[in-house]
Amino acid sequence: MKKYIAILEDESERITVMHNLLLSTSSDYDIVFFDNTPEMLDWLKQWLTNTILICLDHDLGPDRLIKGQLSDPGTGKDIAYYLETQKPTCPVIIHTTNSFGRDAMKFTLQDVGWDTTVIRPSAEISWINDSWFNAVSKALKKTELSKDFLFFEKETGLILPECIKEMYNQFGNGGFGPYDDFMGLTSGHTDDLGNTVLNLYQSYLESDPESPSWNWPKKLLPVCHLGCSMYACLDISQSTVPVLKFDPSGRTGPEATKEDWEGAFTELFSSLHEWIDSWSKKS
Repeated sequence: MKKYIAILEDESERITVMHNLLLSTSSDYDIVFFDNTPEMLDWLKQWLTNTILICLDHDLGPDRLIKGQLSDPGTGKDIAYYLETQKPTCPVIIHTTNSFGRDAMKFTLQDVGWDTTVIRPSAEISWINDSWFNAVSKALKKTELSKDFLFFEKETGLILPECIKEMYNQFGNGGFGPYDDFMGLTSGHTDDLGNTVLNLYQSYLESDPESPSWNWPKKLLPVCHLGCSMYACLDISQSTVPVLKFDPSGRTGPEATKEDWEGAFTELFSSLHEWIDSWSKKS
């Protein structure tokens, strides 16, 4: 399925800089520019569901030829009012010096659930390289992570708590946290054996002929490798999402008899937020 980034912008210098920056990030999407709202509206009505990011200026200058006729190019509010009637499907970045138009667009979109970021352009074109491109990069990562969240939930039948989604959106798709070894959910950073959270979780759910009592908790997600086969795990059966350490060497019971795996789990933190605070302050 084709993916698009749609941008409303009428200044040629800005368009050139934006286009070159986006080309440097990925070839997985097409970039479509519009200098007027009638043509962008027609396009969105066909391709909105394939769009992974929308960027909107507000003021679009004087009348110009649109569909063969001299016409008003409209303003970014026209697009915001259309999106207001649609289900939110992707992030929106607003970049305009028009404060009244900016606020009108922002509140229109945010009030109906669109993930909206506002960038205030400066006189120098460098704002595109800095604040705009930074916002674009974050928005694209969020889009990819949203797909990971949906795929993970589909594969496991679990519902990810919002605090876990917020953590990944804030820090990225793995490679953060203790020892920088948080795993990505279904892609991204892996442990030293190449596991994502999904891979490892699914393998732990399987029975083990050599350990008949093995029974991995359905709502316990191994998320961070701590070394020596130990993992930090998130208990999503509780609203606070406690953090447990899984240490397979910690199980109890005589080797010749039924093993007791309860001893392999110890609580590290009473909540995910507490854990994030502990290692984010040290980094």
